[in-house]
Amino acid sequence: MNPKVSIVIVSMNKLSNLEICLPSIRKFTKTPHKIYVVAYMFTPENLKVLHDNYSYVEIIESNEIRGFSENNNLALKKVDTPLVFILNDDTEFKEPVLDKLVSSLEMTPEATVMSPVIYNGDGKLLYSGRRKETFFSFVVRLLINYRKTNSKYENGKGIFRSYDLSGAAFLIYTEAFRQIGFFNEKYFFCPEDVEVGHLLNEKGQLCYVDADCNIIHYEGVSSKKGKLFYATTITAFLGNSYFYGNNLFRRNILLLMWKYKYLQHYISFVLRKTQHHKDYMYIYNEVYSCYKNKRATKDVFIQEYKKVI
Repeated sequence: MNPKVSIVIVSMNKLSNLEICLPSIRKFTKTPHKIYVVAYMFTPENLKVLHDNYSYVEIIESNEIRGFSENNNLALKKVDTPLVFILNDDTEFKEPVLDKLVSSLEMTPEATVMSPVIYNGDGKLLYSGRRKETFFSFVVRLLINYRKTNSKYENGKGIFRSYDLSGAAFLIYTEAFRQIGFFNEKYFFCPEDVEVGHLLNEKGQLCYVDADCNIIHYEGVSSKKGKLFYATTITAFLGNSYFYGNNLFRRNILLLMWKYKYLQHYISFVLRKTQHHKDYMYIYNEVYSCYKNKRATKDVFIQEYKKVI
């Protein structure tokens, strides 16, 4: 039987993640599918294990510095199935996730995307739908850490409409995804998934969630603080700034916001007599400088990456 869905997984040399993710897909999935794994910066040893133990997977080697969008697009350009399922490598099926999503999408003709409810490994709810993020909500959330608790696009029952989606796990019609150019490679880590939701909604192609379909996302496994902390944090902040600060007025507001955040963190850490302010002062200074000079997110990541290799 011809595959109906292509599953696209990017893994940054995280064989341990794939050893949980891939068997769980196979255990719980009956829908005909193929799996692409983009092996990003894999060591020869891990690449050999991947080939030897998962011969049913199509492996795409990615040995240059690439972000989330660019790595996913390597596989997406090869996809020839009607549906594609974008999936993080630090996820695990505990039920027939893909089968449920395909069924729900097919019986919801107005839907272009169907997403599961996403839980962290400790059972904490991460996403049950995503509201429309705006420049105003972005600024308020970063400045005073406030977020409205109610949204018609979140925490619904049955199959309900979302606005945005999470790049950790979502099922989409391939042709609709292709029409918007897949993921925008302007962004390195964030907020490429938010932009996908916005672009689809602008075209009248709607995002939905199946509240009865759950997936585990061991959030932070691939991005926890380490040598690349500065690179990933700066690039994520910068990507969000480019997305939300898309005109001169917003750009100037965001530049003022970074100055405020700089002062806020400095005072907080000095009063607590800790040294952590040095980390965040560096991050905010770099974000401010890069955003002011409109530097490409990939170039910024490469610059920071070279400092730690």
